[in-house]
Amino acid sequence: MSEKLLQLASFGIRRTGSPGEERTRDWIATALESAGYRLGLTAFSADTLVDPAVAIELSSKTYEGFLQWMPPISLPAPLEGSVRLSLPDNARPGDCVVRAMQGPFSAYWTDALEAEVVAAARQGAAAYLMCTETPSGSIFAYNRSVTSSDLAIPVILYARRDHDLILAAAHQKHEARLSLSATRTSVSGVSLIGARLGKGAGLVISTPMTGWFGSVAERAPGILLARQLAEAYAKASFPVWIVASSGHEIGHLGMQQVLGALAPSPEEVRLWIHLGASLGATAQDEDYPLKSVHFRMATPGIEDLVDEAFGPMALSPLDPAQMRNGETGDVLSAGYKDVLGLTGVAATFHTPVDDGAAVNTGRLEQYERALRGVIDRRFAQT
Repeated sequence: MSEKLLQLASFGIRRTGSPGEERTRDWIATALESAGYRLGLTAFSADTLVDPAVAIELSSKTYEGFLQWMPPISLPAPLEGSVRLSLPDNARPGDCVVRAMQGPFSAYWTDALEAEVVAAARQGAAAYLMCTETPSGSIFAYNRSVTSSDLAIPVILYARRDHDLILAAAHQKHEARLSLSATRTSVSGVSLIGARLGKGAGLVISTPMTGWFGSVAERAPGILLARQLAEAYAKASFPVWIVASSGHEIGHLGMQQVLGALAPSPEEVRLWIHLGASLGATAQDEDYPLKSVHFRMATPGIEDLVDEAFGPMALSPLDPAQMRNGETGDVLSAGYKDVLGLTGVAATFHTPVDDGAAVNTGRLEQYERALRGVIDRRFAQT
């Protein structure tokens, strides 16, 4: 797997509609075609940014920033020059408000964060600056759907390592120079589904292709496992579908489209396996203050199979309601009954430093063995 991991890492930024997504999809498609799968594609359009660049200059030092999805359609003029930094309780119109506490280390943008940005906008703030409590110390980006309303003002994310200095400047109401440049355009996110015919109800294996930055340890394990299992069950007697979805970080748009257009009906599926984030990303557990955590969710009809197969791996169990935010939740909401969802979080999750070093290939092999065990036992029951 290590050679394939390096190939996936070489594809670059994996954001929806990016060349990295296209390279990833072509890589999966080539493998599926070679294994005899019939391919189908479904696409959606989304407004996005081309090469957004953000910098925060403070006391002759420049700090890196990142624009949280999505920015306002019209970027306010005050961002192009000197502005005062302030805290939410003493902001004046035109200031850039700095969030005093670090944001939650959570994959998804929250309603509470949304309310904070709206409140700052009502004060007349030009932008909202925040960092996230990420163990890597790097910039962290949140998943946020493009179907949500536009953010009222730009949200500029910066690295945790810079928080104390920027927060101190806000306490003292110092001037900073902000620069933000971006071009808005429309891109296509394209999801892939490979299918092999067979008898009876079949197997679906799904995984997202896209994410923030390179997202190598976040996305590559699921992609690798989906490919391995696709090849392992290419000659199975039952039908097999492999789904590689786009748009993960902007509202699961690809998965929702697949469920509405290309996926088999719930009655045609005996087992749906969703391979989520950071599977096997344990190799850097001693490098950061927070160890990786890994979860499994099984619907009642397959709980015993999953418990037996994954027991030695000591994954933390979740119930279906706890998986509602991810694509596993989309699958459950679409009416599929026997669903296994796997996911995890590593220290480099959603950061620019996710270069794949966190992936433990030995751990991935454990996942593959456990997944084969679940599949073999489930289809032996037919």
